[in-house]
Amino acid sequence: MEFSAIFDSSTSFTQLRDPVYTFISKIFNSQVTEKRHSSNSQIPFEYCHDLSANQTSYMIPTMNLAMKGGEQYYLTSPTEVFSTKG
Repeated sequence: MEFSAIFDSSTSFTQLRDPVYTFISKIFNSQVTEKRHSSNSQIPFEYCHDLSANQTSYMIPTMNLAMKGGEQYYLTSPTEVFSTKG
């Protein structure tokens, strides 16, 4: 999918708008094997996955963007882990 973006090197959070957001999130979630977390008003993210209490790792899909001219921009740490009680 082709789209335009502005990169801010001092920001660690990226916000994508539709239709790019929906396109990327569907691909990302189709590759994640963990169970998707049910909606929770205390968690501001739409796509959260549950990890088991004894789980020590999880699969992070490889994601990169191809820039105009062919250069690759590899996304590092495209996920965030939050611990909860219970």
